[in-house]
Amino acid sequence: MEDMKKQRNKAGAIYIGEVLTIVAIVLSVSALGVAFMRPPQKGDTGPIGLQGIQGEQGLNGPQGVLGPTGPTGPAGPKGVNGSNGAPYVNHPPSMNVTALTGSYKDLDNYTRFTFNITVKTHDADNDTVQSYAYYRFGATELWKPAYVWFALNTTTSASITIDLLSPSNTRIYWALQAWDGCELTMKYVNYLVVYP
Repeated sequence: MEDMKKQRNKAGAIYIGEVLTIVAIVLSVSALGVAFMRPPQKGDTGPIGLQGIQGEQGLNGPQGVLGPTGPTGPAGPKGVNGSNGAPYVNHPPSMNVTALTGSYKDLDNYTRFTFNITVKTHDADNDTVQSYAYYRFGATELWKPAYVWFALNTTTSASITIDLLSPSNTRIYWALQAWDGCELTMKYVNYLVVYP
């Protein structure tokens, strides 16, 4: 019985010793954890390092909005008068006349006479030319209008058609005029058309 009591005391001492050992380990780990969790004290500031190399220049930014226009400046001094220019010279229009056709056509009891001319007008000043064509069959007859036209450097045909009761060789006289609004040019031509 005594032995059992000794063994029980021994077992209780071992048990308490184990508990104390575990408590000591837990406290040691807790103390170590607290030590590691606490921030370390700040050390002394070290010397300033060397300045780094300068980087490359960046791209230019977008252009800003155009500002408002400033006020108009004062007028400059009056310029010197120029020299007088050359006086204006008008060039009269020119005409070139060509006989195109002259013909007779026998019908039932009369003959039809047709005659065409071509008139080419030109004006060196590029003015619009007013042109007239007149005709007559005798040198003493009155002029009869055949054609009138307004054009700028052009070629135009003028035509007349007359019915004759007794056809024969016929001379036709033409008077042509071209007016550019300033100068008047006249041209006279005549042609003999032979009856076949």
